[in-house]
Amino acid sequence: MADEVVKQATCRVSNAHEEGTGWLITPSLVLTAFHCVEAAVASGADIIVQFGSGDASLQHNVTVQAQDADLDICLLRLPIEHPFEPLVISTRRLRGGEKWSAFGYAVHKLNLGHLLNGGIQQALDELVHGVDLDLSVSPDTHLTDYGGLSGAALMVEGECRGMLRVSVNTALAAISFHQLSPFLEANGVLAGVASVEAQRMPFGTRPEFDRLLEERLATLENGYLVMEGAHGIGKSTYCRQFEPVSKSLEVLGIYALSERGRGITPAHQAQPEVFFDWINSLWSSAVSGKPARLQELSYPELIRTSHKRIQDLAHRQAAVGKVGVIFIDGLNEAASVGTDALQRLVALIPPTLPTGLVIVITVAGLDVHAASMGGLLQGAARLTLPALGQDSQQELCTELLDPTVATSKLVSLLCDRAKGHPLYLRYLTDMVNDGASEADIIQMPAFSGTIEDYYETLWGQLLTDQDAVNLLGLVARLRWRLPTKDLVAMLEPAESMVYVPTLARIRHLFSEAGNTEIYHASFSEFIKHKTSTVGERLQERLAEFCYLVQSGDYGQLNRVYHGLLGGTAGQKQAIQHCQQTWVDTSVTLGAEPDVLLGDIEATLTAATQIGAAQDTIRLLLLSQRLTFRYNTLFTQAAEQVALALCALGHTDQALRHLIRNGRLVAPPLGTCAVVHALIRMGSTAQAMQLIDAMHQSLDSVFENFQATGSIETDVFLQTVMLRLHGLALESAAGGEPPVNPILAAAIRQVRAVPEAFGEIDLGEVIANLGGSFYGAKLCLEGLYTPIARLPLTAIPPEAVVSTLLGVLNHARINSHLYGIPLSASMVGPLLSDLDEASQRLDQPTELSLSTINTLIESGASPQLISKCGGPTLTKVQPLMLYSSNRARPDLTGFLESYELWRAADFLNESYQEPAIGSEVGADWEAWLRSLVASVAWADGTARRAKAINDAQVLGQVWSYLSDRVLPNMTRPLSERMHWKHAYAIPESIFPALFQRLAKLLVECLPQFVGQLLTVLKQGFAEQLGLYNEGFRQTLAMVADQFMTMELQPTIADALFDLLIRWRDFVQTNVENRYELIPELLRIVPLLKRLDAEEEAVKTYQTVLRFSMGPSWYKEDQLSLMSSTLAALPAATSIPTASLQQIAAYLERASGEMTFQRYVRADKGNFIAQLCRRALYSQAVDYFKHQTCGTSPQLYEQAAAGGLDRVAPLTGMHFPGGALEEQAALLSLLWETPDSLDWRLYWALLEVFQSGDDRHLDDWGMHYARLISAMVVGSDDLKWAEGRVRTISQNMNAERSLRLLRALVAALPTTHTAIFEPVLAIIETSAGPEPFEQFTDSFSRAAATAQPTSAEPESESKAESVGDTSVEESLYQPGLFGKFSFDEQARVELQTALTLKRRGNTTAAVKAAVRVLQTLQDGGWSVWTSNHTGSAAEKIIQDAVPEPDALARLYGPLALEERHVRRWLIASHMIDKVASKLNADQQCTLLHHAIEHVGHMVGENATQEFEYLEGATTSVEVALFDFFLWTLDHPSWERRDSAAAMLLWLVSTGETYFVPVIRLAFSMDSHNRADLAAAVLDVLSRRNPVALWERLAPHLDLAMLLVECRHVSRLAILSRIVDRAAEQDSTTAQAAQTTLNTVLDQQATEPSDDPIAPPSHFPQGLRSQWATLARLGLITASTRNKTEEVLAQLCSPLSTEVTHLLEQRVAENFREPEQIPTGRWANKVRYAFNLGLYQSMSREQLHVIEELLRCHNPNHCAAPPNGHQFLSDLIASLKMRSLKGFRPFSQGLVFLDVQCVIELNGEIVTVELLAHLRSPDPRQSPFVSLEGFKANQDAPQAPDGQMAICVRARPTAAYFASRTPSVPTRKFLQLIGVSESATVRYHWRDGSTVAANGGSRRCEAAMLAIHEGALTLPPGWNIGWELRLNGKVWAVMKS
Repeated sequence: MADEVVKQATCRVSNAHEEGTGWLITPSLVLTAFHCVEAAVASGADIIVQFGSGDASLQHNVTVQAQDADLDICLLRLPIEHPFEPLVISTRRLRGGEKWSAFGYAVHKLNLGHLLNGGIQQALDELVHGVDLDLSVSPDTHLTDYGGLSGAALMVEGECRGMLRVSVNTALAAISFHQLSPFLEANGVLAGVASVEAQRMPFGTRPEFDRLLEERLATLENGYLVMEGAHGIGKSTYCRQFEPVSKSLEVLGIYALSERGRGITPAHQAQPEVFFDWINSLWSSAVSGKPARLQELSYPELIRTSHKRIQDLAHRQAAVGKVGVIFIDGLNEAASVGTDALQRLVALIPPTLPTGLVIVITVAGLDVHAASMGGLLQGAARLTLPALGQDSQQELCTELLDPTVATSKLVSLLCDRAKGHPLYLRYLTDMVNDGASEADIIQMPAFSGTIEDYYETLWGQLLTDQDAVNLLGLVARLRWRLPTKDLVAMLEPAESMVYVPTLARIRHLFSEAGNTEIYHASFSEFIKHKTSTVGERLQERLAEFCYLVQSGDYGQLNRVYHGLLGGTAGQKQAIQHCQQTWVDTSVTLGAEPDVLLGDIEATLTAATQIGAAQDTIRLLLLSQRLTFRYNTLFTQAAEQVALALCALGHTDQALRHLIRNGRLVAPPLGTCAVVHALIRMGSTAQAMQLIDAMHQSLDSVFENFQATGSIETDVFLQTVMLRLHGLALESAAGGEPPVNPILAAAIRQVRAVPEAFGEIDLGEVIANLGGSFYGAKLCLEGLYTPIARLPLTAIPPEAVVSTLLGVLNHARINSHLYGIPLSASMVGPLLSDLDEASQRLDQPTELSLSTINTLIESGASPQLISKCGGPTLTKVQPLMLYSSNRARPDLTGFLESYELWRAADFLNESYQEPAIGSEVGADWEAWLRSLVASVAWADGTARRAKAINDAQVLGQVWSYLSDRVLPNMTRPLSERMHWKHAYAIPESIFPALFQRLAKLLVECLPQFVGQLLTVLKQGFAEQLGLYNEGFRQTLAMVADQFMTMELQPTIADALFDLLIRWRDFVQTNVENRYELIPELLRIVPLLKRLDAEEEAVKTYQTVLRFSMGPSWYKEDQLSLMSSTLAALPAATSIPTASLQQIAAYLERASGEMTFQRYVRADKGNFIAQLCRRALYSQAVDYFKHQTCGTSPQLYEQAAAGGLDRVAPLTGMHFPGGALEEQAALLSLLWETPDSLDWRLYWALLEVFQSGDDRHLDDWGMHYARLISAMVVGSDDLKWAEGRVRTISQNMNAERSLRLLRALVAALPTTHTAIFEPVLAIIETSAGPEPFEQFTDSFSRAAATAQPTSAEPESESKAESVGDTSVEESLYQPGLFGKFSFDEQARVELQTALTLKRRGNTTAAVKAAVRVLQTLQDGGWSVWTSNHTGSAAEKIIQDAVPEPDALARLYGPLALEERHVRRWLIASHMIDKVASKLNADQQCTLLHHAIEHVGHMVGENATQEFEYLEGATTSVEVALFDFFLWTLDHPSWERRDSAAAMLLWLVSTGETYFVPVIRLAFSMDSHNRADLAAAVLDVLSRRNPVALWERLAPHLDLAMLLVECRHVSRLAILSRIVDRAAEQDSTTAQAAQTTLNTVLDQQATEPSDDPIAPPSHFPQGLRSQWATLARLGLITASTRNKTEEVLAQLCSPLSTEVTHLLEQRVAENFREPEQIPTGRWANKVRYAFNLGLYQSMSREQLHVIEELLRCHNPNHCAAPPNGHQFLSDLIASLKMRSLKGFRPFSQGLVFLDVQCVIELNGEIVTVELLAHLRSPDPRQSPFVSLEGFKANQDAPQAPDGQMAICVRARPTAAYFASRTPSVPTRKFLQLIGVSESATVRYHWRDGSTVAANGGSRRCEAAMLAIHEGALTLPPGWNIGWELRLNGKVWAVMKS
């Protein structure tokens, strides 16, 4: 019946009370729902019906003629007969899955009406809540409110089959006329309709064939049976309806290739992956009761594993004495996709089957397809499905005919024509029902054996009309049905003219009037075949239609699908349209995940076949993102996804996410939560579907129990209770599940094996089982079943009490699970029964703590608990916070101890309030326990007061809570940082505590719940004093608790504000997708519960936006951007915006989003790519920015993110340190040209060498790069050899060995001989290695292993199930494949190489591709840069110049890959094709990579990377600037190394001398300038005149003295000049005169005013401030100027913020905050130097410089083999014994040794001090004392008291923090030698350092005397004192 007819017959029903819809059932009667007029009938109000709208509408006052309140139906009498045609009623039963439509007047569209359509989810056998039809609504007709639609006609296949009902919660359902027929018959509307209950044989049955098939199956026991039959004979229907009578046969499943639905096509079903997933889930569900995990396997693995699964199913059936039957229906449908598709599918089915399984294959045209099925059907039994017998055919014909036209003559005529063919019979009866006469039927041909003959007849009638042919071709190719009116938009004028008559002629071939769904697939395939010559064009027209607005949702969802089936042009358009935007739109329209992924896969296939390289890569990346969303995140969070979609009203989508490829992917309890949500929404059909799926998963457990006779007790109980829980949900959904038989059987089993339960009381077990159902029923439905109705007899009172307590316990469990409060009305009757039963107890059994708390929370009185066995409780057990390992919080123990304390307070009649500490103090545990005790007291006391109706005590509890507890529930987050050894204890305990508090308020003090929300609001900014995990969990648990109550508007508003704030907090700050997505999904239903639908939708959209990646652990996907840059030629011009976007996305991911080490490393790769493009200054700027940028940059980094932010700059993110510095430097240097000065290159290597040992090999290679360019015999090479020796000796032997081996291996043979001796020395000292590096041995094993038992696999033969070879044990597809395949690939590679050598390029390429296929089939990855097939790839790369041709070659490999993520495949393909593209295409490729990352990580602004747009400089300028920057590096190790390298660089030539001069005496505020001056100072001390002569030409002294206001730098200049002048340099003397005019002015008068340093003055400089203050050199002006300069340095930030930033930087780089050479100290020192500048004498100037000096001015020689001096001492320390140690070595006697070493993993300061003993025994030993600091000049032959030497106090200083002691004049005189007899050495010695990190702190300083020169006078001797960390460890006598 046409939609227009339905609209004309439908009217709006209105009255003063209600609105509804009605429709003409006769010309004078309107049928509607009684509830639409019930109030009007009761009040006597007018009832008005209105047909149509506007001016043409007709209104009538009507009266009620008949009504039935129980059925909710009534007839309204019109005053006149209406001219419109009434609707035709049918009482035929409806089936689930049928499509329906309806037209009615929804309340918000009363004037227009609304057309709905959808599907019947479930047709019930009886009424449940007044309906028997559960409906789903199509998304395109969905409404938020269906009010007003009650009474509308439910149309199915053009007939009115029922009436819509809108429930109180606005859910939509219907009642069928099958149920309403008695009322209609009673009122004369359906007179003469036969009773629907009449017993008759089901139509279409074949009893004889049923028996024949059963016999054949039982006889076979295994193997294959082919059921043949013509198209339309009923094979698919027979498979679905077949139910064997014999218990020995069991139908396991039906795999239907003939099935068609939204996204389900033969092409989809024929995919090997889909079939494998189906068979794998069939097996998994049978074994474990759980669906199988989705697996991605290569095609050979699909074959092997499918065979094994099928064999396992057979063995399982045989074990229980059954024969399993699997139907594969419509195997010929796979052939319609292509012969290859059929062959690939058939290969997954084993050629033979074990006993226990028969596979029945239905097929039409077996002989045509037999060849494609290989040997599968050889020897298979064959049966032909016969036509219907005469009786069955007549029954079916009568059923199909309209009763008004059915006559015995007509039935005979139709059956005579149909010849028992069901489909043909259906076509003929539809013709009659549509008005065809007997004469028309006589003209139809009799069925002649195939339905195609009939189709040919029709075709002959249509063939002359090409427009009609085109029209049918279009309809047959639609993916799913459409309203026929929607197709008009795409028709050409001529087609439009024949549209209606053509459809009318073949109306009977369609499922129903008004839409395009063809009834049987055979007709659709017939049409496709007949129109195959224009098939591509028709698909293109459909694709064009899909781009029209009129195509609606169908067009949006299917434009890619139809385009791909068109010609090349259409495919290319579809490929271009398959973009992220299309995906996003499709998802909002409810696209099924698997259909969407399938379309993307099909598009990718098309792209590879066409050879669109760029699009192939783009689609691989799109597939990666969507697969991660749907197959990873959404699968892991299936329950949360489904609940969110249910909340948004998308129940169909929810089920699509729970049931993927026919598999239930959520666990049982998660499924239960969704079922409950569906029931709450009224979507009972979907709820039942999920319940069935859950029951099926549990069936296998019982089947396994039945087969094996054994089951673990816990598994048995858990499974039974899950089954009972499911039955309770089924009952709540309106079903009547068989509870009693299942429960009785479970109880019998328990009683049969009491020993299985050990000491557990069987009564408790039985009570628990019954309670699991009845408790759930009590909670879900509020129904309490009296004990008498339970399947138990002669129950003693103890058992009654136990049973009732079991029900109550489970009601409580379900209450917590579903958030349903147990009201007094629900549990009151049960508590009354419990009270009565307890009266009869002789001796009650002591209740468990859990039961006591159940009673407490259920409102039981203390007296009732006592009567039931409640013991006297004491708080002997402490409140548990953690287990024996305090790093593991014990939440279970905490809850148990809380419940004990609460129960004790509940049962205690004393109301003594516990005390809470107002301050946390040092003992946070005690404070927390006092807080928990307080909440437990309030909880127990309040519940007691409520149970006994004591309002006064309740008031007291609230006062206590509001005054004492709530103010203490939150703390400042900064306090949390100082809770020692807290680990995650607070974050585990507080959420549970808040939840208990919320529950207490909701259930006992609901009027005060707003106060808790206020506490949360006020504490939100401080995260309630918890780290974010605990904070977020608290919000979630409290919100869930609040949802259990009826919320007042103000409370709802406050809760809404809290949810939005929580949502925004999570969305902004939580970056790890595995945390972010589930949490946002959890928020969606909460928002919907508060009627915030738009915010809920917005939140779900956020989920979609952030659910495409990245993953977390070892996720390297972000490297795709830099690797793409690397693949593009260096000459390709890259837009600056692209570079900035890459930097921005890397920055966006620089938090907790993904694996940070990889992100930092990829930033280094980005730096390398900038250098590769000669963007050196940009690379350097980016390096600085990421390591330690400007203060604003650091501020941005420190302020990023709001998680755990205890202070504005203290949170989850440190400023700086966002780079793998060493890897980044190596990458940077490797991309520099060979023309770069090797000295600068070397200096940077040394600066960054210390750190991670992983890079030592690379360091060796880089050193080798420089050395290889040096001329043999040159000074440079000699220097390098000595330097390498020094470097190696300053490392431990293992590290040195790695470095040197890599270096020597990379050198040319001309150079190796020079460095091999150095290596030999280290190898000797290191000794033999106990074992080789694991990675090396592992790779060698992989390359050389040749398993003897492995044989090459064939694709069609499964491997032995029992294979346990070494190859199998190592097999990890995608990572570690099979050796046999590797060997085969090597053989094939040789063939390919031979073909290439012979010039057979085409054949060589084919052979090379075979190599890759072989490796892939063996589980090896071919998507890495180095694998067995790399040489084969080189053949392909050299021979194929076109990128699209490459894509065609690699495409099949990419499509077949199952173990490597698709972004890696895309990355590899980028490497292969990038160089073959033009410049524009290359930029497009980069855009795809960047866009891919952007879709994953989200938007990020690029402004902070504007420096990437600037002009670049030369590599020399950029890297020297970079080197100078390292002098301000946040790590002391780097700064000190850079200072030493700067000294070396300036010493070696003029290249860097001039810029260092300019820097040294400038006003540059950085540390680099001070160190530049320090370098000149040191060089001046070595050779004053030479230095001055180099320096003078570059100095404008007059200008310098005007501009430089830095005291220390001026002092150094003064000293340099003075030293040279003292050695008679005339130019220096002239400069001295100039200086004197400025520096020898009147000294500043000392100030006596005490001036304190500023608060931010570093501790390391405060003593200098105090000294200068004592000297009177500090004035108020000094302080003001210092602060002013410092403020300028810190601008635009404040001094305080910058200081805090520097503290955070130091913390990040593990640098002590108070180090005097730290970055903040350097900044303050600069400001202090400027603040001190004033008129002063030269002496004052030098005093200031010496005090503020940060470098060691002394120069001491390094011994040739320093570490050998200390080797014996270190060995003795390790042995903890000085036995055998002597304080001399290499002819030297140690007088004073100071060194820092690593000892037993700790850094230790070692001092070996010599002291003199005189002959006078009364004289104490003469001990050497400290006389100067390391940053001061060593005194020359100091005089004073008798001592061996004057020692230097260690001080952090550049160049050296330790200075060798100086021998005293008196000591030298005592032994009669000059100072030249002594040696003073300083060297670095990291040979003891094993830990990662720097070794520069390991210095050694030594004063020694030549052994022959040490001659003491008689009676004098020397002793030694050994100190460790300043404490005397041992004393040695002379």
